[in-house]
Amino acid sequence: MTISDCLSYSGLTNIYTNSFSGDHLLSVLADLLVLIALLSVPWLMIAKENSGKVTKRLPFSVWTLVVIVIVPLVIDYAIQLVEESLSKGLIAVLGFVVPATFYAREVVRRARDAGHGKKLPYGVFMLPGINFLIMIYLIFASSRNDGAPELKQDVSAGSVE
Repeated sequence: MTISDCLSYSGLTNIYTNSFSGDHLLSVLADLLVLIALLSVPWLMIAKENSGKVTKRLPFSVWTLVVIVIVPLVIDYAIQLVEESLSKGLIAVLGFVVPATFYAREVVRRARDAGHGKKLPYGVFMLPGINFLIMIYLIFASSRNDGAPELKQDVSAGSVE
């Protein structure tokens, strides 16, 4: 399911018919809100993630599997159960925005663990097609501390062991 699928559920396709009414205008406004929510919420989560925490490869792989495979299947099933187009749009938007918000936080933490800054996570949510390559890279990229011994610093002597 893509952004265009979310928009079609909320009625944007009605613009191209001969009957354009106030309901269709509300539908178009709802579509704009959908786009704003889909694009801005993950960005805000990336910008706000300053905890210093990291996510290792296995938990990130599970998050990626859930967001890419399981969430779309659940959303598609939920949409099939509902008959109203506005409810379908709401399900589609909330079904993507809520997991994407938490996934954005995990992408930042995984990028931090792999030794990258916040520019890489923005690419996951901005660059269609390339985002999958970035996610695959983050799944397989080694952590900064993999295989490297921890350096202990003796504070009193100022030396490194």
